[in-house]
Amino acid sequence: MPPKNVEIERSEDADNRYFPRWEVASRVRYNLEDHPIFQEGQTRDISCSGACIKISENIRPRQKVNLTIYLSEIDRVKLTGYVVWLKSSGEDHEIGIDFSDVTAEAQGLILKHAFEVDKNNVVKQWFKGWDGAQ
Repeated sequence: MPPKNVEIERSEDADNRYFPRWEVASRVRYNLEDHPIFQEGQTRDISCSGACIKISENIRPRQKVNLTIYLSEIDRVKLTGYVVWLKSSGEDHEIGIDFSDVTAEAQGLILKHAFEVDKNNVVKQWFKGWDGAQ
Protein backbone atom coordinates (compact mmCIF):
# COMPACT_ATOMS: atom_id res chain seq x y z
CA MET A 1 0.00 0.00 0.00
CA PRO A 2 1.46 3.40 -0.92
CA PRO A 3 2.26 5.95 1.75
CA LYS A 4 -0.62 8.25 2.64
CA ASN A 5 1.44 11.41 3.05
CA VAL A 6 3.34 12.08 -0.14
CA GLU A 7 6.23 14.50 -0.22
CA ILE A 8 6.53 15.97 -3.70
CA GLU A 9 9.67 18.06 -3.20
CA ARG A 10 12.87 16.97 -1.51
CA SER A 11 13.00 18.21 2.09
CA GLU A 12 15.85 20.37 3.36
CA ASP A 13 16.47 18.00 6.30
CA ALA A 14 16.99 14.91 4.15
CA ASP A 15 20.20 14.07 6.05
CA ASN A 16 18.27 13.69 9.34
CA ARG A 17 16.47 10.53 8.27
CA TYR A 18 16.29 7.53 10.57
CA PHE A 19 18.15 5.47 7.94
CA PRO A 20 20.91 7.64 6.46
CA ARG A 21 21.43 7.54 2.72
CA TRP A 22 24.77 7.07 1.04
CA GLU A 23 25.63 8.73 -2.23
CA VAL A 24 26.34 6.05 -4.78
CA ALA A 25 25.86 5.77 -8.52
CA SER A 26 24.63 2.22 -9.11
CA ARG A 27 22.85 0.82 -12.14
CA VAL A 28 19.11 0.27 -11.67
CA ARG A 29 16.60 -1.69 -13.72
CA TYR A 30 12.99 -0.92 -12.90
CA ASN A 31 9.46 -1.34 -14.11
CA LEU A 32 6.15 0.04 -12.96
CA GLU A 33 3.58 -2.31 -11.52
CA ASP A 34 1.55 -3.93 -14.33
CA HIS A 35 4.09 -2.80 -16.97
CA PRO A 36 6.37 -5.62 -18.15
CA ILE A 37 8.95 -3.38 -19.87
CA PHE A 38 12.04 -2.60 -17.81
CA GLN A 39 13.79 0.76 -17.96
CA GLU A 40 17.30 1.73 -16.86
CA GLY A 41 18.28 4.34 -14.30
CA GLN A 42 20.97 5.14 -11.77
CA THR A 43 20.89 5.65 -8.02
CA ARG A 44 21.90 9.01 -6.64
CA ASP A 45 21.73 7.73 -3.08
CA ILE A 46 20.44 4.69 -1.23
CA SER A 47 19.58 3.50 2.27
CA CYS A 48 17.96 0.43 3.80
CA SER A 49 14.56 2.08 3.45
CA GLY A 50 14.69 4.01 0.19
CA ALA A 51 16.62 5.56 -2.66
CA CYS A 52 16.81 8.51 -5.00
CA ILE A 53 16.95 7.35 -8.59
CA LYS A 54 17.80 9.30 -11.74
CA ILE A 55 15.62 8.25 -14.67
CA SER A 56 14.67 9.53 -18.10
CA GLU A 57 10.89 9.16 -17.86
CA ASN A 58 8.37 11.08 -15.80
CA ILE A 59 6.78 8.91 -13.10
CA ARG A 60 3.96 10.05 -10.85
CA PRO A 61 3.94 9.79 -7.04
CA ARG A 62 2.29 6.76 -5.43
CA GLN A 63 3.20 4.45 -8.30
CA LYS A 64 4.52 1.03 -7.32
CA VAL A 65 7.96 0.28 -8.73
CA ASN A 66 9.88 -3.01 -8.97
CA LEU A 67 13.63 -2.44 -8.77
CA THR A 68 16.83 -4.35 -9.27
CA ILE A 69 19.75 -2.32 -7.93
CA TYR A 70 23.22 -3.48 -8.91
CA LEU A 71 25.27 -2.71 -5.82
CA SER A 72 28.41 -4.18 -7.38
CA GLU A 73 29.30 -6.55 -10.20
CA ILE A 74 28.44 -9.43 -7.87
CA ASP A 75 25.73 -8.08 -5.56
CA ARG A 76 22.31 -6.97 -6.65
CA VAL A 77 19.18 -6.47 -4.63
CA LYS A 78 15.57 -6.79 -5.79
CA LEU A 79 13.15 -4.44 -4.09
CA THR A 80 9.65 -3.07 -4.40
CA GLY A 81 8.69 0.44 -3.41
CA TYR A 82 6.51 3.44 -4.02
CA VAL A 83 7.37 6.78 -5.56
CA VAL A 84 7.02 9.35 -2.77
CA TRP A 85 8.40 12.42 -4.52
CA LEU A 86 9.68 13.57 -7.86
CA LYS A 87 11.86 16.35 -9.13
CA SER A 88 12.11 17.19 -12.83
CA SER A 89 14.45 19.47 -14.69
CA GLY A 90 13.87 19.34 -18.42
CA GLU A 91 14.34 15.75 -19.53
CA ASP A 92 16.10 14.74 -16.31
CA HIS A 93 14.00 13.26 -13.52
CA GLU A 94 14.77 12.15 -9.98
CA ILE A 95 12.34 10.07 -7.97
CA GLY A 96 12.33 9.25 -4.29
CA ILE A 97 11.45 5.63 -3.61
CA ASP A 98 10.24 4.33 -0.26
CA PHE A 99 10.98 0.58 -0.17
CA SER A 100 8.25 -1.73 1.07
CA ASP A 101 8.74 -5.11 2.75
CA VAL A 102 12.54 -4.99 2.67
CA THR A 103 14.02 -8.31 3.75
CA ALA A 104 16.84 -8.56 6.27
CA GLU A 105 18.99 -10.03 3.49
CA ALA A 106 18.37 -7.00 1.25
CA GLN A 107 19.15 -4.60 4.11
CA GLY A 108 22.33 -6.53 4.82
CA LEU A 109 23.48 -6.26 1.20
CA ILE A 110 22.80 -2.51 1.15
CA LEU A 111 24.71 -1.96 4.40
CA LYS A 112 27.58 -4.18 3.22
CA HIS A 113 27.82 -2.16 0.03
CA ALA A 114 27.64 1.18 1.85
CA PHE A 115 30.37 0.02 4.24
CA GLU A 116 32.61 -1.04 1.33
CA VAL A 117 32.04 2.24 -0.56
CA ASP A 118 32.51 4.63 2.38
CA LYS A 119 33.48 2.92 5.63
CA ASN A 120 34.16 6.17 7.53
CA ASN A 121 30.79 7.72 6.68
CA VAL A 122 28.88 4.55 7.62
CA VAL A 123 30.62 4.31 10.99
CA LYS A 124 30.03 8.04 11.56
CA GLN A 125 26.29 7.61 10.83
CA TRP A 126 25.98 4.51 13.02
CA PHE A 127 27.50 6.26 16.02
CA LYS A 128 26.07 9.75 15.42
CA GLY A 129 25.20 11.33 18.78
CA TRP A 130 27.08 8.74 20.86
CA ASP A 131 29.79 10.02 23.19
CA GLY A 132 30.36 13.27 21.37
CA ALA A 133 30.47 11.75 17.88
CA GLN A 134 28.98 14.12 15.31
